[in-house]
Amino acid sequence: MMVWNHPEIIEIYAYSYKYNMLLAYIDIPERRQGELLSQEQTVFREGEAIGKIRITVAPDPVINNIFSPFLQKVLIIFLAMSLMGFLSMGFAFRKYMILPMRKLLKQSNKITLGLMEEPCIWKGDDEFATLGKAFEDMRKRLFIRFHKIHTEARTDPLTGISNRLDFLEKAQKCLHQSSTQNKPFSLIMFDLDDFKEINDNYGHAVGDNVLKLISSNLKKNLRIGDIFGRWGGEEFLLAICLPPDKVCLLAEKLRQKILGISYPMGIRVTASFGVVHAQKEDSLQTLAGKADEAMYLAKKQGKNQVVEYRWPGDSAQDVLDH
Repeated sequence: MMVWNHPEIIEIYAYSYKYNMLLAYIDIPERRQGELLSQEQTVFREGEAIGKIRITVAPDPVINNIFSPFLQKVLIIFLAMSLMGFLSMGFAFRKYMILPMRKLLKQSNKITLGLMEEPCIWKGDDEFATLGKAFEDMRKRLFIRFHKIHTEARTDPLTGISNRLDFLEKAQKCLHQSSTQNKPFSLIMFDLDDFKEINDNYGHAVGDNVLKLISSNLKKNLRIGDIFGRWGGEEFLLAICLPPDKVCLLAEKLRQKILGISYPMGIRVTASFGVVHAQKEDSLQTLAGKADEAMYLAKKQGKNQVVEYRWPGDSAQDVLDH
């Protein structure tokens, strides 16, 4: 007969300190009548308390036998062995079930949230490992696909530089950082002069080639961290964190670079530049508008030149004479 089937046994309780959980609890409320007696024992393993057990019985003449010293020891040994068995089962359950399930859940949550940069390594060939490896294979394929989509969404397909959306986001962060750190920030806008005539006279394929040549050549003259994007059509923007005089010199260098590129069919290409330096009250939108104003003044004054927007109240002026 099992110990708890004895008619005088009311409660058997076993608790694990290691896992902070209840391992066994048998309670028979209908037997709780009158005065009760309880025996509680802490269980040690290698000097460390790993849990406790408790039994509660009804105090009648029969219990005098049940709670005899000998029977107490038998019950304690039995419950201690039960607790050790529960602990061993708990350890195995935690190692082979709980931890893999948590790992799998964490892995799937990351994929759901789009956090797919970090790989998840699984060892073995059990069911959890097989499922985890399948998730990892899916993560790799999704990461490659999402990275491609993200890049395509932010890259100008013709020139390979930032498109308008990507430029605005990067430049906005750069402007905010420059403002909080009290560092200079400038925009350079340039537009290819008479580009429509190139398309009309030589075809759009030649025009596209010109845009690609200019983009690739100018990228080589920029620093890591300089933001270069296609604003639209034949217009381009650069966000630069340099002192104003160096920004103007860079704009002039780029103007000369465009002029010196070897284009198909011997075409001569020039560009008009507008430069603006940020003030505290400026937003990226207002800066782009002022750079555009300076650039169109450069076109009005004869094209193929750099014009700097002047502060405060002064009209835009040429940076250099050409």
